[in-house]
Amino acid sequence: MTKYYEGGLFLNYYLDGTALTIGALLALPVYRWLKMKLSFIISYSIVLVGIFFVLCFQQNLIYPGWITAFGVEESPFEKGSDQDLYHYNRILVPALIFIIKIVNQALFVFVY
Repeated sequence: MTKYYEGGLFLNYYLDGTALTIGALLALPVYRWLKMKLSFIISYSIVLVGIFFVLCFQQNLIYPGWITAFGVEESPFEKGSDQDLYHYNRILVPALIFIIKIVNQALFVFVY
């Protein structure tokens, strides 16, 4: 499904591989600190919340213009238009997917 997310194909696959590496490296310290049950519950909750927000942004239920507070340039298009939403979603959705995949990889390590 990586090729169907907003943003560039190569960037999405690069973020995918990087997220899996980071998730695997962070899993062991988190597992040692929180133990199995709590680390599983927290990571599973983060994945579910992240998936909810990705769906909301892709279906345009939440306006993604708030990411300009983090240094993203403002859209030159009319607010609320398809081009405006795409301008923000092409940055926001891969970033959310990146975070979800880090936590998902850590969750995989916790379970196995």
